[in-house]
Amino acid sequence: MKPLILGNNLSRVDVTFISTHGFWLLTNSNELFVSFLDFPQFRTASSSRLKRVARLNPDILYWPDLDIEIPIKHVRSFPLESTRPRPTRRSRRQAKRSPSRPKRPRRTGTTATSGPICYPR
Repeated sequence: MKPLILGNNLSRVDVTFISTHGFWLLTNSNELFVSFLDFPQFRTASSSRLKRVARLNPDILYWPDLDIEIPIKHVRSFPLESTRPRPTRRSRRQAKRSPSRPKRPRRTGTTATSGPICYPR
């Protein structure tokens, strides 16, 4: 029986960019961002050590020089997808037209039948 996939294409991971905030990984399926805030153990590592990364299985990334392995599900993947739906915001104009708030009658200083309105202090 012949293997369907030849070579190490499934385990290929490349570091494409390193910044002061983190570094980008490119896999066959998507692009990942490893933040130094989320993974501070990478902050002091040299770029040559960061670039040597392997994919142990489809779910785990491993840096042999640093002896660090992290699950892919803990790394931010792009394009970003919202984990929960955000509530829609209504504009002020829509809020003013809302039928849920009853309009209060406008009061003027005097009325035709009772005279001036006095408010308690």
